[in-house]
Amino acid sequence: MVRSRGHRRGQRGAALLLVLFLMLLVEGALLLFAGILAGERRAQVDSARRLRLDVLADGAADATLARLAAGDARGVVALELGGGELSSEVEPLGRRLYRIVARAELAGSARTVELVVERSPAGAVRVLSWRPRGLEPSGS
Repeated sequence: MVRSRGHRRGQRGAALLLVLFLMLLVEGALLLFAGILAGERRAQVDSARRLRLDVLADGAADATLARLAAGDARGVVALELGGGELSSEVEPLGRRLYRIVARAELAGSARTVELVVERSPAGAVRVLSWRPRGLEPSGS
């Protein structure tokens, strides 16, 4: 059976349309996959930033505890460390009891932790409570 030129062109046109449709489907799948990867990357960056803020806030608390153990009941004022800024305040609550509010700022976010500690007459410091206040936008 002999086919006409028009029939063969129609088959080639249909094949071309099918290939274009498949290319669009593949492109859509790739764009969807790229969007998922970008979202995962953002989540990892946010998680790493939160972890760094946690470590920095704990560092501010540790520095304040060390000062308190040495007899200095003042907080840490604007210490730069690890790409962030640490600060803390010490508030006497009564005989040998202190509240420490330690704060870390990094890349526009801040993390604050609050501790209640007891300092013995010999200078030993014991943490009675530790609680995070949360992650908030930085004031600067």
